[in-house]
Amino acid sequence: MELLEKYSYTVYQTGSFSAAAKELFISQPALSTAIARHEKNLGFAIFDRSVIPIALTPEGRIYVEYLDEKEKSENYMLNRIKMLRDASYGAVSIGVYSYSASEMLAKICSVFNEKYPNVNVRLDMGSIGRIGNLSEKMRSHSLDMMLGYDFDPSECVGIPILNETMLIAMHKDMEGASKIAHLAVPRERIISGALTKGDYVSDLSVFRDIKFFEYSYFSNTRYKMKQILGSYKVVNYVVENARQVGMHNSLMKERIGAIMTTDYHIRMSKFDDDNILYFLPKSDFLQRTLYIIMQKDITLSAAAEKFLEVAREVSGIK
Repeated sequence: MELLEKYSYTVYQTGSFSAAAKELFISQPALSTAIARHEKNLGFAIFDRSVIPIALTPEGRIYVEYLDEKEKSENYMLNRIKMLRDASYGAVSIGVYSYSASEMLAKICSVFNEKYPNVNVRLDMGSIGRIGNLSEKMRSHSLDMMLGYDFDPSECVGIPILNETMLIAMHKDMEGASKIAHLAVPRERIISGALTKGDYVSDLSVFRDIKFFEYSYFSNTRYKMKQILGSYKVVNYVVENARQVGMHNSLMKERIGAIMTTDYHIRMSKFDDDNILYFLPKSDFLQRTLYIIMQKDITLSAAAEKFLEVAREVSGIK
């Protein structure tokens, strides 16, 4: 707001020239002269000086409404700049769709909330069945970043925050499981990571009679299953949601079908049932990496930069 606008607005707010002069630290005659000159330049009187207390003219009311809006716009602009520079406040928006990403993000948010409790965090779970929706939002800068397994390096950068090993889980009593139970790996060894070469199943044909749950078309797990197993039988149950992992896990425990999961899922989920068998298929495609993905051209706020810092701290990956 310019100086003469500020003078006029202060007179309006205080209701008198004398009170405004005290607040502005100038003399009353100087203030009256400055506003009279401003009114002459505008081509209309802002104040009706013939009444006590001073009042706005009809034109003055419109002018003050304009100054109100200008004041709000300036405050909004200054607050946004403060949010950009001050990591203690501000906001950060993150897109997430997969189970591993959700679990990892919750851990990051827990630490971030302790360090920066005043930052507003918006978590976007994307559209059901359409993961690309999050990428589109990130391109339009309505998201600061997203968690995912795949990205276009020509447009984005990815910071690794989780390495996972793919494996198969099934109930010991589901059809076909008993024939291969001797190849299963104990849950404790998967959690500890103390695996040996003998834990891996070299002959993947042993899974040809096992029926698996199919994952959504855009799912990275579906892509990894195709890489690891090639073709496989599918159960006649379809879960129509991009975030189907929870339902798949529950149905697997009910002996309906096998799932492709990861060692991270095993650690984070309540897979402590002795009836569940785990298998490590020998493949060059067992590993996958979860990234925090950002557009190359984005300028992150201080809060978003601090979120990345916490994510690195929590993940332990530099």
